[in-house]
Amino acid sequence: MTARRDVDRVIALWLTEVAPEGHVDYLDETLGALDRVRQRPAWMSPGRWLPMQMTLPRVVVPRAAPFLAVLALLLIGLIVALAIAGGQKRLPAPFGLAANGLVTFESEGDILVANADGSGRRPLVAAQGTQWSPVFSRHGDRIAYWSAPKLGDPASLFVADADGTDARLMTGEQTFVVADGLPAVNWSPDDRRLAFSSDPGDLYVVNAEGSDLHWIGNPTHQRLGPVWSPDGTLIAYTGQPLGDPYSQTSSWVIAPDGRNDSEVISAEGGFEITNVNPSWSPDGRSLLVHTGGAFEGDDTDISIARRDAAGMWSHQVIVGGSTFDFHPSWSNSGTQFSFIRVVEGSDPEKLVLMVADADGSHVRPVSAVEIGFAAQCWSPDDRFIRAAAPGEAGAGRTILLIPLDGTPVVEIPAPGEASKGVCQMQRLAP
Repeated sequence: MTARRDVDRVIALWLTEVAPEGHVDYLDETLGALDRVRQRPAWMSPGRWLPMQMTLPRVVVPRAAPFLAVLALLLIGLIVALAIAGGQKRLPAPFGLAANGLVTFESEGDILVANADGSGRRPLVAAQGTQWSPVFSRHGDRIAYWSAPKLGDPASLFVADADGTDARLMTGEQTFVVADGLPAVNWSPDDRRLAFSSDPGDLYVVNAEGSDLHWIGNPTHQRLGPVWSPDGTLIAYTGQPLGDPYSQTSSWVIAPDGRNDSEVISAEGGFEITNVNPSWSPDGRSLLVHTGGAFEGDDTDISIARRDAAGMWSHQVIVGGSTFDFHPSWSNSGTQFSFIRVVEGSDPEKLVLMVADADGSHVRPVSAVEIGFAAQCWSPDDRFIRAAAPGEAGAGRTILLIPLDGTPVVEIPAPGEASKGVCQMQRLAP
């Protein structure tokens, strides 16, 4: 016999001896007591008048469930944010190296563009009248240009999207006579404002949505070719005495609110037109211009003006000698600059493109290709320099894209008469 069966036997014996015999004799009393109890009214039963969900037994939700719900919402939000960000176009920094976008130019009264390899030449703005001096914004998402019934007429300033659509008038009912030989409009570093000059040398600032158009600077001299500094605190320009026909041009800077109008490089006067088309270094600490040419036969040099921490300016020649050098332009990296040089002894004069290190050393030709006397500038990635082919504006005008690595030059036909002073490309995010 096992231990389990012994225990069962003991329990059975105990129940027989201890438990009382017979049957329950209080059933009648219990039923009688129930008859005397009143039935509860219907309104006291929650199931009769409350929603069924409120009368159901309460279910305890594990603590992990709320956490998982919040986590799911966060994941959904992240996915939505990434989708929105992925759909937005990345914009480049306003200064420094960037990816190459479109080459823009005026041709026969319209604004045209082409790819950086010369392909895809097509109209961007083809409106009534004449459009010229196209300039992409620093971030490459808009383009400013002048428009008039014909070249030489009073003009209006427009801004359009980078694809040429949604053109907006910036200057209201006012029109301006705009010089074509110098860059006539320039974007602020944050793309919120535009600076431009008009004949006879008035300087204006306007918000990039077309509001608050106003003239800046006292009427003491002419102001031409404005160029905004990278930090946005100054606008460089070419100064010229009132009524003077380009014999006393000098380099100036002015604050965007019209204060602190200061001469940086004085005019030397005389034969050559100097101190035009100033070029800011990407760090905003210096300006490049060509100087000299006080008398017939005098050479022109490349000079740099530097400002110190206190805002004081000093300048010196960094590319001198007996050669005639013009129109310097900083690279986007700030490590080099380019300029135009007249080949000594050439008759007729031949112009070539030169490059120097930032301190003026290591001067060398970029290419043996002959170029024209017009503004030149660097591609956003610093791999080639845009220049004009030799010859006057007209049916044969051509844009040259000259690589620094010696590969073949790209030619883009650009027949037309305007935009001699404009040289620029669209910047894209790397």
